[in-house]
Amino acid sequence: MVLDNDSTEIPVYGQREQSAYNGHFESTCYHPLLLFNREGDCLAVKLRPGNVHSAEQWDEVLLPEIERQPQQGKDVVVRADAAFAKLELYEALEKRGVRYAIRIPANDTLERAVAELLMRPMGRPQSQASGSVQELPAPSRELEDRAAGGGEGRVSL
Repeated sequence: MVLDNDSTEIPVYGQREQSAYNGHFESTCYHPLLLFNREGDCLAVKLRPGNVHSAEQWDEVLLPEIERQPQQGKDVVVRADAAFAKLELYEALEKRGVRYAIRIPANDTLERAVAELLMRPMGRPQSQASGSVQELPAPSRELEDRAAGGGEGRVSL
């Protein structure tokens, strides 16, 4: 079972209880937290004021569903965007043996490490794969050790 954690903006007009201005969305809104399965079914929602961080109260939405799924005989994988790249979230998932794919926020170190990979040639993209594969400049031994299950599954560049 893939669980996708995300937030969204619900703009409001006039004075609405718990609505607040959100600088990211540049609007007065609610900022609910949502949990979907891979089919797009909404499994849980938490209505929150507009001025909270995207990942705030993630545990109230995600953890009950993580506990419920194994009772139905399902393995859980969590997917989330960079707003959810929080140490306490990683630790909670790893403690429960839940696999995850959480985008890490952009940073200068990462940008430098992948800059060459982001360069695209002029013109239209090729319709077929070129056959060449470029690898990230990361210590291969560290990646092999973590892939073998010895690490937490996180790699620092």
